[in-house]
Amino acid sequence: MDSEAVCRTQFLEAVTRLGLQVSAKNSDAAMDGFSLPNDFYLKWGNETGKMLRSEIPLTANIPIQP
Repeated sequence: MDSEAVCRTQFLEAVTRLGLQVSAKNSDAAMDGFSLPNDFYLKWGNETGKMLRSEIPLTANIPIQP
């Protein structure tokens, strides 16, 4: 079994032990009230990578708009 499958199995076992439920309803990306484009997290990750590589200044706010 590859490491991703092992992590997924361990996660599901932990969720089951805690009596939690995982479903599309409670794992919706817009559940916090913000509707973001599908590629927003890719853009966010790209910009944070630039900050970590010192290609752009490190700031408290990510310089992109959803």
